[in-house]
Amino acid sequence: MDRLKPYLSKTQPEDSAHGEGPEHLIEAYSRYLWNIALCEALYPVLQTAEVTLRNTMHRELARQFGGEDWFTRTDIFHHPKHHDQVKQAQTKAIDKTKKHEYDLDACDLLPELSLGFWVALLDQTKYGRLFLNRALSKIFPNATPAQRDQVHRRYGEIRNLRNRVFHHEPIWHWNDLESRHNQVLDAITWMNKPARRLIQQQDRFDEVRRTELAVYRDHVRKAVGYIQPTEPSRDIRDESEG
Repeated sequence: MDRLKPYLSKTQPEDSAHGEGPEHLIEAYSRYLWNIALCEALYPVLQTAEVTLRNTMHRELARQFGGEDWFTRTDIFHHPKHHDQVKQAQTKAIDKTKKHEYDLDACDLLPELSLGFWVALLDQTKYGRLFLNRALSKIFPNATPAQRDQVHRRYGEIRNLRNRVFHHEPIWHWNDLESRHNQVLDAITWMNKPARRLIQQQDRFDEVRRTELAVYRDHVRKAVGYIQPTEPSRDIRDESEG
């Protein structure tokens, strides 16, 4: 029941007699299913935003610093957290590839560096003079100067949404999901217009977001063999719609 608490109606107390009745639980499970569908629908754009950022930044910084091992250089990056994240990535890569640390290459390490690693590198206050002032126009060639000033904040928001989705947390009640989805698409466009066009062919978010909660109620009722009583309890409206 603890897992369902975020999906229970706020209009009825959880400890009430009715609060644990069949209709109340059906509503909670319906929202749970809708949340799964929303997370699934957001996965393609979030994955594309992350992978495109990682690959584009790596290509440009390898060019600037003269080698694909740029992120391991202690003469460039002095922040302990940066090197801790690289070490963690090396440990994961060694475990997966069974290679020795000195045999690892960028293809082994890059997938193991977290999105947080790349977002931190977009911080102008820390890395502007070191490389960002020269690199941003190459990493985000389709963004305006004003949009490039926003990339650190924008990707921080994308990271927050990505972590909620990938860690199976509730997002069904977020009123600004459509806006967040569009912001992810915009971030992809800033880097690579063909990547946006390609992923939009797989993007089902708008369709899933428009799906009525009643569809998921029907799925739950069919799954448990529940027949709604003749005198049904008051329908609990989707709180994400106000």
